[in-house]
Amino acid sequence: MMRPTVLTIALLLPTPTFSAEAEMETPPLTLTFSADERTCAAAERVIAAGPACRAFDESACPRPDALKARPLASDQYGYTEVSLAPPVPSASFTIVYLQTFRGNQQPRQMETWKVDSIRLQEVLQISPGVITFEDRYQYYPGPKADLPGDTNAKEFGALLQESEKISNEWSPTADLNGEPHAVVRDCYGGWFYGGYFRCARVVRLTFMKLADGAKAARSCEFAVVEKN
Repeated sequence: MMRPTVLTIALLLPTPTFSAEAEMETPPLTLTFSADERTCAAAERVIAAGPACRAFDESACPRPDALKARPLASDQYGYTEVSLAPPVPSASFTIVYLQTFRGNQQPRQMETWKVDSIRLQEVLQISPGVITFEDRYQYYPGPKADLPGDTNAKEFGALLQESEKISNEWSPTADLNGEPHAVVRDCYGGWFYGGYFRCARVVRLTFMKLADGAKAARSCEFAVVEKN
């Protein structure tokens, strides 16, 4: 599958001391940056709708499926996977999620990318095409050896080089008054066995406006403000 060499490797975070059964805490968040009052009011409603769960969270999160991603492709062992976020209506871009398992004792590489939809389709149409983990291990009728270990890795890496990385996590998208935004989460937490992340406490949510032909721009930021 796709093993781009241009991606930033996540740093190993120290493991905090909290219970393995602890639920993710989302304390009251204060609006600390606003580019538009009406947009941020809509962002507040998104925050109030539910906890900031993410794919590959290791916690008692009540909504582990909060991020609706569609698997796109996998390497032969399922260590590196690419998924697609739900499409943004009328947009010329696609939000792509990348995750790489790097061992039980290291954090997974998790990233969100904004790529040109036409260029993505060009890569997907290159022979032999992309192969999902399910294709390899559940639905493919022939010998697994007939499937290539990696597919279109070079072309996908080139696509990322010309694309924009939004965050070092899988950031969901939210519609704020008709404008798509990526919701980037910052947590107090740590990496656990299997490369999973346990967010013990959300400390910041940043809403990044996504638009055709422009870099993602911060619209609103909500953070924990410690009282003196």
